[in-house]
Amino acid sequence: MLQRRLLIGAGIAALVAKPAILRAQGNWPDRPVRVVVPWPPGGSTDVLVRIYAERLQAMLGQSFVVENRPGAGGQYRR
Repeated sequence: MLQRRLLIGAGIAALVAKPAILRAQGNWPDRPVRVVVPWPPGGSTDVLVRIYAERLQAMLGQSFVVENRPGAGGQYRR
């Protein structure tokens, strides 16, 4: 019985809070989106991410910046 009341109360609270949560959100993305690629430039992962970023830029109308940040293996450092 207690679980049912808790579930019903949580559902009602979610319905009441939903409009306030939706108003709190701004337009996304409102500035350039930075995509971090954890491998060196020129690899297959880098090429695929750049293709996806280009398509997302066309769909969303927002610029996507691809940054290559390899490191943990120690192969490439800036």
